[in-house]
Amino acid sequence: MAEKLMKIFPTEGKSIFDVACGISRYHQVWLKSGHKVTGIDISNTFIEYSRNYNKDFDKTRYFVCDFNEFRF
Repeated sequence: MAEKLMKIFPTEGKSIFDVACGISRYHQVWLKSGHKVTGIDISNTFIEYSRNYNKDFDKTRYFVCDFNEFRF
């Protein structure tokens, strides 16, 4: 699915904002393609998992919050 979503943003270096990112299962595909990824989720467990799973990538940011409360 992540590869199919790449057709939406095929060029490198885009910023992707993933709302309700869960365990960030698509993020490594996007990160390896040169994209920056910001993920938010209301679950602290999911965000901690995402941070740990993607710790080798410097173009990630993760926040525990509700979308309605997120400040850009």
